[in-house]
Amino acid sequence: MQWITKDDGVRVRTFGRGLLLGDGRGFSLRWTTPAADWASAGSQEALRTVLRTFRPGTAS
Repeated sequence: MQWITKDDGVRVRTFGRGLLLGDGRGFSLRWTTPAADWASAGSQEALRTVLRTFRPGTAS
């Protein structure tokens, strides 16, 4: 899911992904960047890195 909002007058774009793991565990990942920077190579690489490397932790 993606959406655009304003933060302190600056348009920001957010990518959100929810993950249900079972046993009552779930995560919500969100990546937000200024909307003007969304398509930049650096922003897209950062988003790919977050999605590729996220590993759910275990509860303590």
